[in-house]
Amino acid sequence: PNGENEHYVQASVYAEQQEVMNVEGNYQELDGGSIDATVLMTEFPVKLFNGFLSTDGTVGLDGRFAGEVHVDGPVSDFQLNGEILSDSLQIFSLLYGVNLKVENKSLSIENSKLKLNDLKMYSISETPLVVGGDLDLRDFSKIKLDMNFKAKDFEIINARQTREAVVYGSVFTDLDATLKGTTDFLIMRGNLKILDKTNMTYVMKDSPLTVEDRLSGLVEFMDFTDTIKVQKDELMPLSGVFVGMNIEVDESAKLHVSLSEDNNSYFNCRGGGSLSMRYFPNGEINLLGRFTMSEGEMKYALPFIPLKTFHLEGDNNYIAFIGDPANPTLHITA
Repeated sequence: PNGENEHYVQASVYAEQQEVMNVEGNYQELDGGSIDATVLMTEFPVKLFNGFLSTDGTVGLDGRFAGEVHVDGPVSDFQLNGEILSDSLQIFSLLYGVNLKVENKSLSIENSKLKLNDLKMYSISETPLVVGGDLDLRDFSKIKLDMNFKAKDFEIINARQTREAVVYGSVFTDLDATLKGTTDFLIMRGNLKILDKTNMTYVMKDSPLTVEDRLSGLVEFMDFTDTIKVQKDELMPLSGVFVGMNIEVDESAKLHVSLSEDNNSYFNCRGGGSLSMRYFPNGEINLLGRFTMSEGEMKYALPFIPLKTFHLEGDNNYIAFIGDPANPTLHITA
């Protein structure tokens, strides 16, 4: 306590027996409570946030934060002002071969808005992915994002083949996209171009190709019992992520798919096309467009046919997507 209606506030956060964050200030009880405090970060390890992320290797963080942030105002609507400095910050994905290094830069926080100020992220190449916009931190339960991403000739993937990798090789892109909304519901829109220098392999791990059972569903039993009471589905609040991207693949890009983890069955091709992809909050993906292949080969064991290699012939081989990406129209001569 500090007098009749005021209290001293002090807290410390330790990681590996070292203090990485300190909070000092005062708390007023009147009018619902207000706070006036300073948060000081010294080599705060961002890997602590990995505990809140998926453990399957989809995404991970490394590096440190430093800086000083002032917290002031009512507890229900306090303001943040100050700056934080990223130090050797990395965003990586073991599954998808992504390893982005964030530039060491001071980012300002003004009236609870974190200004990204064209923050640059680098992969192997010297050309950066530039992130602009801001994050509104006034409500930590529903952080608002207004961000944009721009890149030219950016090597977003550069990775060798590993046991856990789903994607490896190199992927060069041009990107112009926006990300807006709250942490409850985000909307991403933009244009993605896969450049001719791309040479990428995708490994099918969980969904191996199998011989189709054409007899399933031939006979089905239905219950035609009359029901008077009809249960209405409750409308759930909209949440998740919506993605709308226009994807253009250069005709000289090389794409490979390992149909088995030992790579004995595979499909390789050189080709490109224009696609429109929509990802909905319920997990449904809609894909429209045509992917044309100029050359390629496939090695796979078909029913009653042992492992054979098929070579594409002609210049009119394509895959046309009309909605469900798992049910395209194929036009292939091999």
